[in-house]
Amino acid sequence: MREGVCRGQAAIEYMMIISISMIILIPLMFIVNSYISGSRDEMKIRSLEDNVNSLGEVAEMVYFQGYPAKMTIEFYVPERVTTSNVDGNLIWVRMGTSGGDIDITTTTQANMTGNLPTDSGSYMLEITATEDGLVNVSY
Repeated sequence: MREGVCRGQAAIEYMMIISISMIILIPLMFIVNSYISGSRDEMKIRSLEDNVNSLGEVAEMVYFQGYPAKMTIEFYVPERVTTSNVDGNLIWVRMGTSGGDIDITTTTQANMTGNLPTDSGSYMLEITATEDGLVNVSY
């Protein structure tokens, strides 16, 4: 009979150890997941900022060279880009993050027209100076 009591007590002790471990591990997993998600968002934001700034620089180079200057660049669009626009002297991209939407913009001296992709992936953008002094961005 004593042996059955020891087994029961051992089972309760194991259950308590598992319960305390779960109480510690579950919140820790949420914190780590949140940190990883924030890091991923930060990498995507930095990558998109670099791409938008590079596009602005290339658009200015083509603008200053004038018609019929033309350049092609690779432009990477990360996941969760919802809107993009090239109009006037502004390049504007909106991306959703775990903390909400973020706008990434750059301005140029070039007067631009055209469009940018919003679907994730890598695209070859063609930046072309037109006869009427605009810079056209297309993919």
